[in-house]
Amino acid sequence: MRTRSTTAALLALLTPLVVSIASHNDVAHADTQMSAPSRVLDTRNGLGARRGSVAAGEVLTLTIPGISITPSTAVMLNLTVVDAGVPGNVSAWPCAGQRPSTSIVNFEPGRAVPNMVALAYTSAGVCFSSTSPVNLIADLSAITTNGEITGVAPQRLLDTRASSPLAPGVERRISVAG
Repeated sequence: MRTRSTTAALLALLTPLVVSIASHNDVAHADTQMSAPSRVLDTRNGLGARRGSVAAGEVLTLTIPGISITPSTAVMLNLTVVDAGVPGNVSAWPCAGQRPSTSIVNFEPGRAVPNMVALAYTSAGVCFSSTSPVNLIADLSAITTNGEITGVAPQRLLDTRASSPLAPGVERRISVAG
């Protein structure tokens, strides 16, 4: 059963899962239809795309039937990476736009790694690309169709790999403008 809520309410529920900002939504005016998650992509069995791992550098296009497309349509997906043989990352973007230089999920072998992603959605669909072979699973959790969505280029706000890794139990706060 679909219910109506604001994007702010959905994001408040998912805050612990959000790692990267893929797009900015004007949440004050957005109208989001939330539903029980529905699997729309599983490359292990050929749901939503061909069956088999996404090759390194390959661009996988996902179109989701039944979505009413408006200039402000966005989808919220729980994207999970499985079956990685080597570490890597996955980028996600609206296929009608430019491929970002940042990733939406980083992964390592032997782990199923999920992340929530919100992307503008057009008739061109959404695109995914991985730096190494993986299987991708995506569950659709919400569709925003009546809001003002302004896409912004993703940017890395903090990278502790080169400068100062976080120690266990240490908190580091960063400011996010906008």
